[in-house]
Amino acid sequence: MLDVAAVARRLGVGPRTVLVYHNRAKVYRREHGIAPGSPQVPGVLPEPDAVLGTRPCWYPSTIEEYIANRPGAGTGGGRPWGTRGD
Repeated sequence: MLDVAAVARRLGVGPRTVLVYHNRAKVYRREHGIAPGSPQVPGVLPEPDAVLGTRPCWYPSTIEEYIANRPGAGTGGGRPWGTRGD
């Protein structure tokens, strides 16, 4: 099982960032009526495979699938390269 710190290392972010991703994912699933155990939504951190005490934990395979389906850099909008906001 991977704890928050291990997931952070795999994603190349800090542990607090993983907790932010986790909390945002919980809100997303609740707001969109996604039932527990549903297939992963691309770009949304999956539900933990276990909770030890109050700490979420994931199987390595769950996080590897998340990483494989995660949107890459430059997706999601923003100003096109080479343009100015004047």
